[in-house]
Amino acid sequence: MNHKQTLKEIKKDPSYYYKSPQKVVRDVSFDEKEKKEILNQWEQDAKALLRAEGENMPAERAMKIDPAEQLQDIENAKRKLK
Repeated sequence: MNHKQTLKEIKKDPSYYYKSPQKVVRDVSFDEKEKKEILNQWEQDAKALLRAEGENMPAERAMKIDPAEQLQDIENAKRKLK
């Protein structure tokens, strides 16, 4: 799998590939722009889970961390990339 394909695959589900947003920041495989793309997708996923919870819809898979906490972690990671 080439670099572009790997990035595309990771963006489908960042939480599957990384234990935390900080791991994205520390990953030397991607440049800053690509890391932001990964974190932005992760942020969208976490926001979608929050909306689903607000509508009493069950999450597809159990999360190890509360989506609100996850959003805070993502925001902190994104700040480190600026």
